[in-house]
Amino acid sequence: MGDRRLWLMRHADVSYFDEAGRALPPRTVPLTERGRVQAQAVQRALRNVAFDRCIVSGLPRTLETARIVLEGRSLDMEVREDLREIEGGRLADIAPESLHDEIAGAFQGLGPERRFLGGESFGDFSSRVQRVYDELVADESWHQLLVVAHGATNRAILGHVLRAEYDAFAVLEQDPACVNLIEYAGSHAMVRLCNATPYDPAKTELRASTMAEYAEQALRWLGG
Repeated sequence: MGDRRLWLMRHADVSYFDEAGRALPPRTVPLTERGRVQAQAVQRALRNVAFDRCIVSGLPRTLETARIVLEGRSLDMEVREDLREIEGGRLADIAPESLHDEIAGAFQGLGPERRFLGGESFGDFSSRVQRVYDELVADESWHQLLVVAHGATNRAILGHVLRAEYDAFAVLEQDPACVNLIEYAGSHAMVRLCNATPYDPAKTELRASTMAEYAEQALRWLGG
C-alpha cells in the first residue's frame, strides 16, 4: 500500500451533564478524567508515528485530546470547523417517554433529509465533512496525518471511503478515543484499522454503544 496514512481519532470521553444533572452546551464540554486516561493510552500507542500534520475540529474536546496525543512533539494543530460534530436540536423538545429511543436510535434508518435529534440534517452534515476530507486527501504534502474529530464525523468519513454512506452511521461504532487508519495508494483508499481502543484492546469494558450510553445519561437527568 502507499506511504500516506490518515489516523482518524474520535475525541476521548466526555460528559454532557454536570454533577447536578444540568445539560452542558455540547460545544463546550471538556474531557473527563477517564477521557484523559484514554487519550494517554493512545499517546503511548502512537508514540512512534511521525505525524507531519494534525487537524482538529476546534471544539475543546478535540483540542484537549490532540494535545495529550501529541505530548512532547512540536506540531501545531490546524482547525477545520466543518469537521465538528453533527448538531442536534434541544433535548427538552423531545417527549420524556421517547427520549431514550430517540437518542439510542438516532443513527438508524438514515437518509439525507433525516435530522439528528431535530437539528442538523445528515445530508448537510455529510456534505460539509466530505468537503474537508476530499480537500485533505487531495493535498499530497503530508504522509502521516492525525485528525481528531467526533463519532458522527468519523462515520461520515469512513462511510464515504467504504461507499456505505448513511448505512455506516448505524453499523460502525466509534468508541471514545478510538483510532481508525486509512491508507492511500494514488486515488485508492483502504481502511486498515477501525475503532481501535488502546486502553481496552479487546473491548471487554466497552459493551454499550456510545449513543446508548448518551441515551442513558439523558434519561437519568432529563427523563423525569
